[in-house]
Amino acid sequence: MWGLSLPSLRRRLFRCVSIRENTDGTFAITAVQHVPEKEAIVDNGARFEPQSGTLNSVIPPAVQHLTVEVSAADGQYLALAKWDTPRVVKGVRFSLRLTSGSGENSRLLTTAITADTEHRFSGLPLGEYTLTVRAINSYGQQGEPATTTFRINAPQRLPVLN
Repeated sequence: MWGLSLPSLRRRLFRCVSIRENTDGTFAITAVQHVPEKEAIVDNGARFEPQSGTLNSVIPPAVQHLTVEVSAADGQYLALAKWDTPRVVKGVRFSLRLTSGSGENSRLLTTAITADTEHRFSGLPLGEYTLTVRAINSYGQQGEPATTTFRINAPQRLPVLN
C-alpha cells in the first residue's frame, strides 16, 4: 500500500494494472484512474467531467457580489460597478460588457478590460442596462460570467409649492 499526500492535491483512486521490479531495486507501477461513475457512463450514457488534480483550478473563478450603484453628477448619470472573486488569481483581469435594452432590442454600448474590481461608466442616458463581468487569467481563459441589470430612471419631480 502506498500513497501521496499533499494539501494541494485532491484525493484520487487508481487501479493497479501491473507492478514490475527494476534491476536497481525500485518498482515500476502502471495504474489507471479509477472512475466510480463508470457503470453510469457505460449503462446510461452519462457524461463524466474529470476534476482537476489540485484544489487550485487554472480556469479563473466566477465573479461574485456584482453590484452597480447609480448616481448623478453635473447633469450626467454615472454607474459604479463593483465585484469580487472567491480567491486571488495572479494576473487576473476582468472583461466588462455593458448593453442597453433587453431581449431582441438589446445593443452593445461598451466593453472594457480592467485589473481592478470596480469600474465607472459615465455619460449614460436613461434606460435599462445589463452588465456582464468575467474573470480572464494570464492565458486568456475566461471564467463563468456574472450578470446584473440596473435601470436609470428620470428623477422624480418635486411638487411645486405656492
